[in-house]
Amino acid sequence: RAEDIALINLVSPGAEFSSSANILGLLEIKGYILKNRDGCKTHIMDMHNIDIDSVVKRLAAMRPKIIGFSARIGTLPALDELLRRIFSSTDFDYKPIVVIGNVLATCGEEMLLARYKDYPIICAIGEGEEVIAGLIDVTRGEKRLEDVPNIHFIQNGKAIITQRFITDLTKLNVPASDETLRILEQAGSVDVESSRGCKGHCTF
Repeated sequence: RAEDIALINLVSPGAEFSSSANILGLLEIKGYILKNRDGCKTHIMDMHNIDIDSVVKRLAAMRPKIIGFSARIGTLPALDELLRRIFSSTDFDYKPIVVIGNVLATCGEEMLLARYKDYPIICAIGEGEEVIAGLIDVTRGEKRLEDVPNIHFIQNGKAIITQRFITDLTKLNVPASDETLRILEQAGSVDVESSRGCKGHCTF
């Protein structure tokens, strides 16, 4: 059976059930995993068109080894509820690796780790492709968590910040495109990336 990886695009309150779009960052991670880690199946959930209860039900049925949240500014309410349901309710009878990425993790990892101090979360700093690949290696027993680059987490009460390096974008893969036709048929938007933001704490 393929190892399931779930990547969830969080939205701010009031943005639910708006038009479809390709979630470029998550599709880039999916494309990278497809190319570089055999035996994995990556599932993307976009909360523009699925509610929290449905996300929880799908995750509980899927039992992914890794759950990744793409968290932009304004998405803390959704993240609060989903983490509570994953770690503190009866919806889940196992503990997956949970990683938070995007702007809130890159620019506010200390805030997130303090806010969710009772939950074993991981913050991904910067690009997500190699972080998720490294976490897959952890689930397979091929790498220690502290050897995965560009992450920040708490272990035995101590903050661990792993090696930080800038990803060589020329070595990354093109985004997965399996959702493109569906999005276009629904008159949604399809983004194209020509470059990425700077290595500072910019929100782009």
